Amino acid sequence: MDRFDIVQCKDCLQHYCIEVGHACVFEADEVNNPAHYNNGKVECIEYIRQQLGKEGFIAYCEGNVIKYGHRWRYKNGVQDLKKKLWYLEAMIKEVEKDVI
Repeated sequence: MDRFDIVQCKDCLQHYCIEVGHACVFEADEVNNPAHYNNGKVECIEYIRQQLGKEGFIAYCEGNVIKYGHRWRYKNGVQDLKKKLWYLEAMIKEVEKDVI
């Protein structure tokens, strides 16, 4: 099995990529794995990464870090701070891929 293979969760039957991992939708997690972004065989964030390429994806993550950092007080509070952190971590992982 390849790390990019799509597999199905035995609990929620959701499909996910091994490389990305999976947070079962039975465990509601609106930050790390919102159910509305997992309707197909490829999670939305992975499709975005594929379409934008490395630099585009880094810029996308940076934009979301700015957005969630700006709006947390006015919209979703701690949930937005967690989303900011999620995008920052995704950005760091993408940048570190080329670091030896």
